[in-house]
Amino acid sequence: MESGSRRLTAAAEDYFTALRRIRASGGATGERSSYAPLAALLDAVGAALKPRVFCVGELADQGAGHPDFGLYTARQVQRGRPRPGQAPERGVVEVKPAADDPRAPAVREQAARYWARYRLVLVTNLREFTLIGAGADGAETTLEAFRLAASGAEFDRRLQRPRAFARDTGDALGEYLGRALTHAAALAEPRDLAWLLASYARDGLARVTAAGDAPALGALRAALEEALGVRFEGERGARFDAHAVRAALLARGGPNEEGFVRFAYRPFDYRWLYWDADTKLLDEKRADYMPQVFKDNLWMSAAQHLRRGAMEPQACVTAILSSLHLIERGASLFPARLRDERGGAAPNLSQAAERYLARVGGTVEDLFHHVLAVLHDPAYREANAGALRMGWPRIPLPAAAGFARSAARGRELAALLDPGAPAPGVTTGALRPELAAIAVPATAGGRNMTGADF
Repeated sequence: MESGSRRLTAAAEDYFTALRRIRASGGATGERSSYAPLAALLDAVGAALKPRVFCVGELADQGAGHPDFGLYTARQVQRGRPRPGQAPERGVVEVKPAADDPRAPAVREQAARYWARYRLVLVTNLREFTLIGAGADGAETTLEAFRLAASGAEFDRRLQRPRAFARDTGDALGEYLGRALTHAAALAEPRDLAWLLASYARDGLARVTAAGDAPALGALRAALEEALGVRFEGERGARFDAHAVRAALLARGGPNEEGFVRFAYRPFDYRWLYWDADTKLLDEKRADYMPQVFKDNLWMSAAQHLRRGAMEPQACVTAILSSLHLIERGASLFPARLRDERGGAAPNLSQAAERYLARVGGTVEDLFHHVLAVLHDPAYREANAGALRMGWPRIPLPAAAGFARSAARGRELAALLDPGAPAPGVTTGALRPELAAIAVPATAGGRNMTGADF
């Protein structure tokens, strides 16, 4: 079983966005109009599980009525050989209007009929989720519940800002649904149990973090500080002792001049940073990363999913020390070349990539620039929007002529993305015609200013 925080938050944002759109249309017909967003959310959560879990809508009557969805696993599907009447392995889902209470007697009565047949029922009114299954004594009971909003009015209000709503609740919602979709699964391997325990731990951590300095946590905080000899301050607690770091730097005669380096904090936001191998000045200084940052070595920052959406540029290239959050929180940085133990620098390529470049006559830098050009192409992002929301980009590999054109375009983009690199027609030489008309100084009367006006 796997967990992907960014993926779950993105799925929650899509769910909230679709619900807001449906409600704003004025043409919805109760909960049935919301089946598609809910199915997409459940499928997104189920896609991260092993085996994969997926929804089947309008489930056929198997003796207890028609639940809104059945939750099947991938192993229940065999090509060319349907199994009529096969019960969904992970239970069923019953959807109610947002104004209904999932705990109301009439709702529980219907859920009880489904439980008698399927043994696991997820009841939801789109803002609350209740998982009904068998207790320790084998009788029907509520196993676990989750609430996005306390009322329909609050839910409507929070739907108006789906991204913020997903940022606040997406992880917890995804964790809950992941547990609900795996409740009927046997814990066959240690990693399955570890995933389940970690899911509850992440929920607990989120609640403690949200509680902040709640009085009920004061005694626990004080006891931990005394027992561990540390202090918990701010959002994550103190990560280094400022007085000790200062004393260490002064004791050796001050900072090293070589430690002052250019730092790509965010796209177009380059700063100066002091990097020191021996002190705890930075959150995490990544000692294995710094030696790979050397002159003219390109780095690409990319992530499996961007919270800003699939239509935004999906990568950024730089040749200096960079934040791991350069383009996305928790993104990955890929170097074009890696230094070996002898001080040489070899292309950071798979054998398949080496064969491709040999065939088209390109270099690893050409490949990086080609990838950059593809990921900045609006047509590519529009055609692959669905895939970009869920995983790593898939890069097309054209023939030699197309690859050369794409790499050339990528080099132009890389220069534009680097505030310190000269970009002909933009930062050096005569301005390109389409840029020359931007922000032209003018007098109060509307006349273009000349040298004498300055």
